[in-house]
Amino acid sequence: MNKYLFRGISVLAGAGMALSGFSQLWAYAASAQSTSIAYRTKIINLAGIYTGEASSEPVTRGDFARMTVLASSYKDTVTGSNTVNVFSDVSREHEDAAYIRVAARQGYMRSYLGGMFKPEESVTLNDAAKAVLTLLGYTDEDFAGDVSAGRLEKFKALELNKNLSKSSGTDILDYEDCINIFYNLLRTETKGGTGIYGSTVFDISLASDGEINPDGLVDDTMVGPIMVNSLEELQSVVPFDLEGAQYYYNGDSTRQLSLRTALSNHGWIVVYYNENSHTIFAFGQNLSGDNGSGESTYYVTRGNVSQIYYSANDMITPTSITLDGSRDFGLGTSQVQFMFSINGEIKVGDDVVIVTQQTATGTDSEGDTSYSYSVIGVIKFESNPDGSNTGVIYAGAADGGRVVTDANGNRSTVTTSDNTPGA
Repeated sequence: MNKYLFRGISVLAGAGMALSGFSQLWAYAASAQSTSIAYRTKIINLAGIYTGEASSEPVTRGDFARMTVLASSYKDTVTGSNTVNVFSDVSREHEDAAYIRVAARQGYMRSYLGGMFKPEESVTLNDAAKAVLTLLGYTDEDFAGDVSAGRLEKFKALELNKNLSKSSGTDILDYEDCINIFYNLLRTETKGGTGIYGSTVFDISLASDGEINPDGLVDDTMVGPIMVNSLEELQSVVPFDLEGAQYYYNGDSTRQLSLRTALSNHGWIVVYYNENSHTIFAFGQNLSGDNGSGESTYYVTRGNVSQIYYSANDMITPTSITLDGSRDFGLGTSQVQFMFSINGEIKVGDDVVIVTQQTATGTDSEGDTSYSYSVIGVIKFESNPDGSNTGVIYAGAADGGRVVTDANGNRSTVTTSDNTPGA
């Protein structure tokens, strides 16, 4: 998965990019990854349906109820806590109690005689077929005769069993099976013909090869850019445990150690993070021995703003900047343009770190490709009372998580409705 993560900008040129281009952090080469369980796992992680890895461990009915509800229109209404006992064998303290209650009430999963749900029993293919077909809008009335057999036949006819090795209704499902089933659900047309299920519950569209574009999911869930000066500071910013996180540095899949090394060598990194998938995308200066094989089209660089340029027809909105008197960058988003405008926070002479997107602009006679670089995120260094510098002002395009510093140099994170100055 590592070297494909940042490849293929054109693959995901889909609906509304709230991240102003940075959603292509997740621009997998979808056609190359369409048969990859790693790719499908990441989509399900991003959707928040399941945030673990694919494995052969059997899935309980309780855990499947959780996944089903998190894949439904009720995903944002269940808090995870429950105030009453749900079934005789599901107390209100059970970790899946709230999800079991919704799954049973909405008919996604069946209960048993005696007021039991059997949450610790393994989920079967019949259970899964009932759940996902119900989510798609099918009811028992759609299946004449043997409802279970008819439901399983429809499940297979809709290719909800794609990449699934299990075929019998009584087969027990593992986590890899469930990831495949929910991935297939997201790309399946609803019974009412209102589009694919993923577009009705999530902001998901399909690529030309029929696989899922993840950019809509990323637009809603990616936070950044944020500058950090230590792993301890990174932990204070992200809402999940760093020990269980997945890491990328300048486009390469890596380990936490690489971030520690970069911080030790250079003193700062810029991060974006996704809470659903517990993934951290870090950018900074190349490490020793780095051959740049990550194929990222996103780069981070630091310098002093020496020029801010405007077009002759618009003296309010800046179009490009120069760092250190020699490096030119276009301004790629309205937020970034505002930050460099006469009303913005960044002026000539300021020390900044910029996140840029590379775009190929042509090929010369010798076959060498030329590129332009457009700024999509910016962080300004400010002086602290102790003489140190902290990057605290940024224009990105994800809600929340802005890091601010008070007069004493104390840092804190605030949540905003947008990242424009004064929000």
